[in-house]
Amino acid sequence: HGLPLSKSESLRIALSKNAMTRLAETAAVSAPATLLPASEDDVASSASKLGFPLLVKGDRGEAGGHVRIVSKQSELLSTYREIAQLEQTCGGRPALQEFIRGQAYSLGGLFQNGRPLRLCAHRKLVAIPPLGGLTVKGVTESCPGLLDQAFKVFEALEYTGLGHVEFIRDKRGRFRFLELNPRVWGTIGIAEHAGVDFFTPYHRLARGLSVVPDLGFKT
Repeated sequence: HGLPLSKSESLRIALSKNAMTRLAETAAVSAPATLLPASEDDVASSASKLGFPLLVKGDRGEAGGHVRIVSKQSELLSTYREIAQLEQTCGGRPALQEFIRGQAYSLGGLFQNGRPLRLCAHRKLVAIPPLGGLTVKGVTESCPGLLDQAFKVFEALEYTGLGHVEFIRDKRGRFRFLELNPRVWGTIGIAEHAGVDFFTPYHRLARGLSVVPDLGFKT
């Protein structure tokens, strides 16, 4: 036996924000409109389709490190070049994404072949940095719409192990997929306060033992 991990192809997709956005859309999970310029020459025309403000979003990066908000045309190309430079080390390419104002939500869990075994979800109250950063203050919430959308993403990926997704709730109440992190996430400590033990069942999976799903957590 060994560490419970997804198949290599699933991990390849999970490590790419652009690939995950495409996967979410094929799984009928709503995501912000996202365009991937082929080169700098296409950046302005792509931006005109989305309007301002918009996000320049790297294919990799953590805690918002490769994400910038652009409010006007004059800032666009320099910001795109900044993110493209950051992406050079990992071979990624920046995307332009619709900026959605709304409430940010986070859901982390333990999964086996896309099936949820444990989970904990929270609404972000304060994050650092504010755009896509780590939660420094949050409140656990069980939102059926959020859980349904998150489960679709993990199922489509056939994900195994500990993983985490970010959503934003738009003004119409829809949960829109932002990204998936195929790893232990920075705010996993919230689960302890919500009465969720991820590590005992993870250990059981690593030993090749079965785990009975228990999706409850304190709110």
